[in-house]
Amino acid sequence: MGHIRMNSTVTVRPEKAAEFRQVAKDFVARVGAEDLGTSSYEYFENADGTVFRILEIHDGEEAIRTHLAHAEPHTRRFTDAVEKTEIEVCGELSGDLLEEIESWGAVIYRPLAGFTR
Repeated sequence: MGHIRMNSTVTVRPEKAAEFRQVAKDFVARVGAEDLGTSSYEYFENADGTVFRILEIHDGEEAIRTHLAHAEPHTRRFTDAVEKTEIEVCGELSGDLLEEIESWGAVIYRPLAGFTR
Protein backbone atom coordinates (compact mmCIF):
# COMPACT_ATOMS: atom_id res chain seq x y z
CA MET A 1 0.00 0.00 0.00
CA GLY A 2 2.77 2.44 -0.93
CA HIS A 3 0.49 4.60 -3.04
CA ILE A 4 -0.81 7.86 -1.61
CA ARG A 5 -4.22 9.07 -2.72
CA MET A 6 -5.26 12.69 -2.51
CA ASN A 7 -8.88 13.66 -3.03
CA SER A 8 -9.74 17.34 -3.09
CA THR A 9 -13.03 19.15 -3.48
CA VAL A 10 -12.76 22.77 -4.54
CA THR A 11 -15.51 25.33 -4.83
CA VAL A 12 -14.67 27.90 -7.49
CA ARG A 13 -15.90 31.48 -7.71
CA PRO A 14 -18.48 31.41 -10.55
CA GLU A 15 -16.77 34.29 -12.38
CA LYS A 16 -13.48 32.33 -12.30
CA ALA A 17 -14.84 28.95 -13.42
CA ALA A 18 -13.63 29.23 -17.04
CA GLU A 19 -10.17 30.32 -15.89
CA PHE A 20 -10.05 27.44 -13.38
CA ARG A 21 -10.92 24.94 -16.14
CA GLN A 22 -7.97 26.22 -18.17
CA VAL A 23 -5.63 26.01 -15.17
CA ALA A 24 -6.80 22.41 -14.64
CA LYS A 25 -6.16 21.47 -18.28
CA ASP A 26 -2.73 23.13 -18.28
CA PHE A 27 -1.71 21.42 -15.08
CA VAL A 28 -3.02 17.99 -16.10
CA ALA A 29 -0.89 18.23 -19.26
CA ARG A 30 2.18 19.16 -17.21
CA VAL A 31 1.60 16.42 -14.61
CA GLY A 32 1.12 13.84 -17.37
CA ALA A 33 4.38 14.84 -19.03
CA GLU A 34 6.61 15.47 -16.01
CA ASP A 35 5.30 13.76 -12.85
CA LEU A 36 6.24 10.18 -13.63
CA GLY A 37 5.44 9.13 -10.05
CA THR A 38 1.86 10.34 -10.39
CA SER A 39 -0.10 7.40 -11.78
CA SER A 40 -3.50 9.13 -11.84
CA TYR A 41 -4.51 12.80 -11.86
CA GLU A 42 -8.10 13.67 -12.79
CA TYR A 43 -10.48 16.61 -12.48
CA PHE A 44 -14.26 16.28 -12.42
CA GLU A 45 -16.87 19.05 -12.23
CA ASN A 46 -20.45 19.25 -11.03
CA ALA A 47 -23.37 20.18 -13.31
CA ASP A 48 -23.11 23.95 -12.78
CA GLY A 49 -19.31 23.98 -13.08
CA THR A 50 -18.53 25.52 -9.70
CA VAL A 51 -17.48 22.47 -7.67
CA PHE A 52 -14.60 20.28 -8.81
CA ARG A 53 -13.16 16.98 -7.53
CA ILE A 54 -9.48 16.35 -8.03
CA LEU A 55 -8.46 12.70 -7.67
CA GLU A 56 -4.76 11.88 -7.47
CA ILE A 57 -2.68 8.75 -6.96
CA HIS A 58 1.03 9.17 -6.25
CA ASP A 59 3.68 6.45 -5.96
CA GLY A 60 4.89 7.59 -2.54
CA GLU A 61 6.19 10.67 -0.77
CA GLU A 62 8.87 11.54 -3.31
CA ALA A 63 6.25 11.58 -6.08
CA ILE A 64 4.17 14.03 -4.04
CA ARG A 65 7.21 16.25 -3.50
CA THR A 66 7.85 16.31 -7.26
CA HIS A 67 4.18 17.04 -7.92
CA LEU A 68 4.16 19.94 -5.44
CA ALA A 69 7.29 21.41 -7.01
CA HIS A 70 5.66 21.30 -10.45
CA ALA A 71 2.46 22.80 -9.01
CA GLU A 72 4.21 25.95 -7.83
CA PRO A 73 3.85 27.93 -11.10
CA HIS A 74 0.09 27.17 -11.18
CA THR A 75 -0.65 27.78 -7.50
CA ARG A 76 -1.51 31.48 -7.77
CA ARG A 77 -3.92 30.96 -10.70
CA PHE A 78 -5.47 28.03 -8.83
CA THR A 79 -5.95 29.80 -5.49
CA ASP A 80 -7.24 33.01 -7.10
CA ALA A 81 -10.17 31.06 -8.52
CA VAL A 82 -11.00 28.97 -5.44
CA GLU A 83 -13.33 29.90 -2.58
CA LYS A 84 -13.05 26.70 -0.54
CA THR A 85 -10.94 23.56 -0.58
CA GLU A 86 -11.37 20.26 1.25
CA ILE A 87 -8.56 17.71 1.07
CA GLU A 88 -8.37 14.07 2.13
CA VAL A 89 -5.14 12.11 1.95
CA CYS A 90 -5.08 8.32 2.20
CA GLY A 91 -1.64 6.85 2.73
CA GLU A 92 1.48 6.90 4.82
CA LEU A 93 3.07 10.35 5.19
CA SER A 94 5.88 11.44 7.49
CA GLY A 95 8.03 14.36 8.60
CA ASP A 96 7.89 17.71 6.89
CA LEU A 97 5.61 16.47 4.11
CA LEU A 98 3.01 15.37 6.66
CA GLU A 99 3.31 18.72 8.45
CA GLU A 100 2.92 20.66 5.19
CA ILE A 101 -0.16 18.75 4.09
CA GLU A 102 -1.71 18.97 7.56
CA SER A 103 -1.14 22.76 7.45
CA TRP A 104 -3.55 22.89 4.50
CA GLY A 105 -6.27 21.53 6.78
CA ALA A 106 -6.19 18.11 5.10
CA VAL A 107 -7.72 15.09 6.78
CA ILE A 108 -5.16 12.28 6.83
CA TYR A 109 -6.18 8.60 6.73
CA ARG A 110 -3.45 6.05 7.48
CA PRO A 111 -3.46 2.64 5.78
CA LEU A 112 -5.22 -0.18 7.58
CA ALA A 113 -5.71 -3.00 5.06
CA GLY A 114 -6.24 -3.41 1.33
CA PHE A 115 -4.64 -3.93 -2.05
CA THR A 116 -4.45 -2.37 -5.50
CA ARG A 117 -4.36 -4.49 -8.65
